[in-house]
Amino acid sequence: MTDQQRGDCLGAAGNRVLHTPNLDRDPCELQDLAGDTGHEAELRKWRQRLIDHFAERGEPFLVNGKLGLRPKSMLTGPNFPGKS
Repeated sequence: MTDQQRGDCLGAAGNRVLHTPNLDRDPCELQDLAGDTGHEAELRKWRQRLIDHFAERGEPFLVNGKLGLRPKSMLTGPNFPGKS
């Protein structure tokens, strides 16, 4: 998810949120500020945007209103057409 300057990326297994403060300065998204206390407010804002985005999908993307942790990656979502 991005606003063309900043972005968050939910890891394939859902257990990490990679945050880049400026995609112009870090276009390859190598700088992970998820653990940097100086960016907590910005990270909360972006995590909430991801939560809002996944709200209609429910589990396993969200669990009890938080980003869901998945034990393995998922090539398609559970509601993908033709998936049983």
